[in-house]
Parts: sequence; structure tokens; C-alpha cells
Amino acid sequence: MSKKASRILSVVVVAAMVAVALIANSNYLYNVFCQIACYFILCVGLNFITGLTGQPMMGMAGVFALGSYTSAILTTKLGFSPWGAIPAVLLVGLLIGLLLGYPSLRIEGVYLSLTTIAFSEIVRILITNATDLTGGGTGIKDIPNYSLFGYEFASSQSKLLLLLVFAVLIALLAVRIIHSRWGRSFIAIRDNIEAVPSCGINVTSIKLIAFILATMIGCLAGALYAHLFNYINPATYNQTLSVNFVSMLVIGGMGSIWGCLLGSAVVVYLPEILRFTGNYYDFTYAFIVLAFIVLMPGGLVSIFRKGKSKLKAGDVARIFVGGKK
Repeated sequence: MSKKASRILSVVVVAAMVAVALIANSNYLYNVFCQIACYFILCVGLNFITGLTGQPMMGMAGVFALGSYTSAILTTKLGFSPWGAIPAVLLVGLLIGLLLGYPSLRIEGVYLSLTTIAFSEIVRILITNATDLTGGGTGIKDIPNYSLFGYEFASSQSKLLLLLVFAVLIALLAVRIIHSRWGRSFIAIRDNIEAVPSCGINVTSIKLIAFILATMIGCLAGALYAHLFNYINPATYNQTLSVNFVSMLVIGGMGSIWGCLLGSAVVVYLPEILRFTGNYYDFTYAFIVLAFIVLMPGGLVSIFRKGKSKLKAGDVARIFVGGKK
């Protein structure tokens, strides 16, 4: 869609979500929207490396976990404020990006997928067994809430408003990056990596930048998640969570910020819709995701793109056949 239409739609969506946060009187609904906002932020980060650069990343659960546990440990054991922990969380994300980015320079495809899966599983095993630091299987509880100028974001409603601010800021940052030289380089690497060096693009640095952006934003999302629910444990950060993050991109539409939002909303709310399936939930969920991949490979955002192309075709036919109106 055009920039003007995109901006109008963005304002409408944000206004609608703020209205829900202010008007709705349901903690359950607030928590669902909070989870969508957290996952949307992480999905925006994942979009840089998988959606734009085309590098498979199946270990975002590990990145999410390290962001959560870094902030939780700093605030519960070392006396940091949640805001003061954010720079440390971003630093951890930077180090993870370098750790995972360098292998991507030598391996790709299924081998890179296996590397990131192994990373995620190593993180989960470490936080499960480092009982003195992470609490082991019991996790960390009583994680403090964010507070600003004496006001504590303790209620589900106030947490949702705070998360919406974070989500909007991250989305604006992502849009700026996508339309910058970095963004164009990401897409060039995805579409034709062999021709990229001839255009003067340093593939090594661009891949590292994509990984660093993904892991820093993913760690930030993890920290927000920890302070949202005030309790975390290793069971949350399993490989299924990594698969769900990739599913968000596939269902919404890879490479698109709107796709990240649509995919996050569908994947978070779909389990609630499918409760009636009971023991057949896993089968039904997998079938729906497969249907999206086969029938709508461009994701939900492709519906709007097709609608726009059909409109243009209709305008052209009217001009040449029926004259201007």
C-alpha cells in the first residue's frame, strides 16, 4: 500500500488498540493483547534476519529466554530497576548476534537452522540446570514491574499501554531501517547473494547487522515479557516457541511489518479459538499453518497486495474501454 495509506492505517490500528486498552474491562483480554505486543516486537526482529535477509533462524526462543532471564536476574538479585536492566539486555542481544552471525558466514540453509536450534536448546538446558542463578525448573518469581515518575505499571491495562508504546517505537525503527541502505542490502542478499558483492555491498557486515538487530530486539521482547507476567520458567522457552515465531512470519507475510502484526495476532489467539478441538489441537493447528503455506505463500498481507493490483487493473480497463470517470 502507499505510504499515505499505510500511515493512516497505522494510526487507526494504534488508536483502536489504545481504545481497547482504555475501554475494555477484561484482564484476560488485556493479557492476550500484551502477549501479542511482546511477540510482535520479537517478530519484527526475526523479520530482519529471516524475512528480509532470508537466513533461517529457528532459535529465537533461546534469544527470548536470555532477554527474560537477564532482566529478571538483574532486577530480582542485583537490585537493578527494570529500566536500568534494558542496556544490559541489549548488550546481551548484541553478543548473541555476533555469536550466531559469524557461523552464518560459513554455513546456510538447513545447517544454519540446526545451529540455531542447538543454540536455543543449549540455553534452555543451561537455565534449567543453573539453579542457583536462574531458579532451575521453578523459575524466577516476583519480577518487579516497570515504573515511571512514581507510577507503577502494575495492572494489566497499564502494562498493555506501555507495551503499545514499545511496539510502536520498534515498528517505526524497523520501517526506517527497511527503507534505508541496510534494508535494501538485506533484500539484495535474500534475492541474489551472488550478485551482491559486485554492487559494493559487504555481505559479511550486512549479515552480522541483520543478526544483531534480530537478537537485540528479541532480547528486549524477552525482557518485556518477564516484567509483564512477573514470573518466568524454562518450560516456556522450548523449541515449539521458536516454531511459533517462524509461523508468525509465514502466516502474516515475511518481510512486512504488517505481516508481523497479523501473524502474531493469529498465532496468539488461534489456540483460544481451537480449544474445542481438545486432543486434536496439535493436528488442527499444524493443518491450518500448512494451509497458509500452500494456499497463501505470501501471508495475510498478500490479500491487500492482490486487492491493490486488481484495483489498478480495473482502473486501466475502465480508462481504455469505458473512458475516464
